[in-house]
Amino acid sequence: MNNLKTKKSAETRTKIVRAFEACIANNGYSQTKLLDIADAAGLAPPHLRYYFKNKESILEYRYERLVAGFERALNHIETDEPLAWFEALAHMLFDDARRSPQAVIVLIEGNSLAARSDRMRDIKQRYDVETRAIMASKVAELGVADPQEQAEVMFHFLSGLLLNTAFEAQTVRRQAIPLFMQFVRGLT
Repeated sequence: MNNLKTKKSAETRTKIVRAFEACIANNGYSQTKLLDIADAAGLAPPHLRYYFKNKESILEYRYERLVAGFERALNHIETDEPLAWFEALAHMLFDDARRSPQAVIVLIEGNSLAARSDRMRDIKQRYDVETRAIMASKVAELGVADPQEQAEVMFHFLSGLLLNTAFEAQTVRRQAIPLFMQFVRGLT
């Protein structure tokens, strides 16, 4: 019985998160109300509040899972060659058909909210530090002087590329791959 309740709870959370993503994709984060999310999820507002206190808590929940998934993916790129690792990273970021536009919107909104929310700032900073450390270790494998600094520059370059291609068609996003690889090769 407990497993069934846990499964149902997880399914309801997923339904709420999908409704949240659809609402902010259609109306923007600031224009989305908790009532809109409840309606889109097919739930009464008190039922939704059982799972999430407010829309910020939904954003936190989804944001944390997205950045954790990204970090897991970084750790599971399988190659011993650093340039091949960066190429795989570029394909994961710019050529992954599984990445939904709604997920990108959640990342952008989460990064924006991090400026105003201690909880979101903590989540963002924790994962940013871990991501930069992974990138720095790969930059060091390229034999680059000051890999920490170069990884920091690369991190911000990638963040800008992601933001600027977030709402483009997949064919346009793919054009960022050679640009990123040119940047990586310029480090060596």
